[in-house]
Amino acid sequence: MNWFAEQGLAVRFRCILIAQNQVDWHLHDGDRELGFYNFYYQTLHHWVLVFNRYAIFCDHKSNRLMSRLATLQRCLAYTNLSSTISGVQAVRSEESVLIQLTDVLTGAISAKFNGSLMPNSAKSVLVRHWAITSL
Repeated sequence: MNWFAEQGLAVRFRCILIAQNQVDWHLHDGDRELGFYNFYYQTLHHWVLVFNRYAIFCDHKSNRLMSRLATLQRCLAYTNLSSTISGVQAVRSEESVLIQLTDVLTGAISAKFNGSLMPNSAKSVLVRHWAITSL
């Protein structure tokens, strides 16, 4: 975690929390996979800085439509014209320590906001550490 914090803007992690029972899936043509990628787009689009180049790596996910990541890349490129989205690529977590880091961060954040964070658990220690180091 200290290494991650020391990277500044060179390595960034973003996530959004979605209350599934509050999502109107009809806005996504009733397609939960499409909804997932629409939210993914929103998460990435709002953090792209102008005149930067991005290589985006996502945790591998089995999709019904194989074109989802290519569509995500194309949409990001069309809406961020002053930046370069060089690629959006799926990587299996066992093949990348950075994807493993995102899994750990996502798990801790999810537990915190779902109210399932157990006292003195590894996730709890991580949340307390991150809250202290990010002040």
